[in-house]
Amino acid sequence: MNLFSAKANRNYGILTILSVFFLILLGGFVRSTGSGMGCPDWPKCFGNYVPPSNQSELPVNYRDIYLAKRIQKVERFSALLEKLGMHEKAKTIKNDPELYMPESFNPLKAKIEWINRLFGALTGLFALAYMITSFKFFSKQKSRFWLVVSGVVMIIFNGWLGSIVVATNLLPGLVSLHYLAAYLAIILLMLAVYKTDDFSKYLSVASTKLSLLFLTVLTMLQLYFGTTLRAKTDGLIRKADLYHGTKTNIEGLQPVFNYHWFLAIAIIIANIALAVYIYSKHPAKSVFRLFALIPIVLAFQYITGVLNINLHFPSFSQVSHIFFGSVVFGIQMYLCIALFKTQMR
Repeated sequence: MNLFSAKANRNYGILTILSVFFLILLGGFVRSTGSGMGCPDWPKCFGNYVPPSNQSELPVNYRDIYLAKRIQKVERFSALLEKLGMHEKAKTIKNDPELYMPESFNPLKAKIEWINRLFGALTGLFALAYMITSFKFFSKQKSRFWLVVSGVVMIIFNGWLGSIVVATNLLPGLVSLHYLAAYLAIILLMLAVYKTDDFSKYLSVASTKLSLLFLTVLTMLQLYFGTTLRAKTDGLIRKADLYHGTKTNIEGLQPVFNYHWFLAIAIIIANIALAVYIYSKHPAKSVFRLFALIPIVLAFQYITGVLNINLHFPSFSQVSHIFFGSVVFGIQMYLCIALFKTQMR
C-alpha cells in the first residue's frame, strides 16, 4: 500500500475525525469519573510517561511539587490573558482558591486520564500524517490543503488548551472551550475529507438546504448551551449547592437549563418533520436513513439528559449524553457538506 497516495491521505483524514469523536467520548468519561486531575502535570503523569501504580513510587512531598508547577503554569496563562485584555478572567483564575489545593494520588483516576492523553497523542499522529500526505495536493487543491492545516492546528491548540484545563483545575469555562474547539476541528477536517456521494443530488431542493442548515445551526447552539450548563453544574458542585436533599438544584442552573431543555424539544420535533418530508420525496434512498437516524439519536440523548437530572449525573448517562450529541452533530455536518460543497464544485 502506498502510504502517500490519495486514498491513504483520505484514510488518514477519516481516522483523524473518528479519533477526535472518540476523544470527545473519552473526555466525557474522564469528566464523569472525576479523573480530569488524575494527572496533575502535563504531558507527563506525575513526572512519568506511564503513571505510577502506587503512591510509594512518588516523592514524599509530591503534592507540593506538582502544586508548585501548576501555579507557575497558571501564572503564565493569567499573564497571557492580561496581555489580551481579559483582566477580569485573569483575576478570577488567579483568585480561585481551589487552584492552590494540592491533588492526592489516585491510581485509577491517573490511569483513566493517562489513557485519555495517550489517545490524544495517537490522534495527533493521525493528524500529522494527514497533513504531511496533503502537501502533494497543494498545487491543485490549495483550499483543501489549508483546511487540513487549519484542522491540525486546531487539534494542536486543543492539546495545549487541555494542559491549561488541567493547570486551572478544570475551570468550567475552559472545559467548555475545550469541547467546542474539538467540534471546530471536526468541522474543518470534514470539509477537507468530504468526497461527493451519490445521494447529494437528492438534497438540491432549496427548502431542504435551508432546513438542514437551520437545524445544524440549532444543534451547534444546543452544544453551546450544553457546555455552558455543564459549566454552571461544575460551579454549583464547587459550592456544594448542586443538590438540595435528593433533588437537583434546577433554580441554580437557570436560565441556561430552560434554554437547553426547550431547544432540545424543538430540535427533536423539527428533525422528525424534516425526516418525514425527506421520506415523502425519496423513501427508498439511503439519504432518508441518515435523516431518520437523527431524531432517533436525539431521543436517546434526551432520555440520558433526563437521567442526568434525576439520577444525580451517573457516569453512564453523562458519557452517553455527550456521545449522542456528537453523533447528531457529525451526521448533520456530513449532510450539510454533502449539500453545499457539492454545489460549489
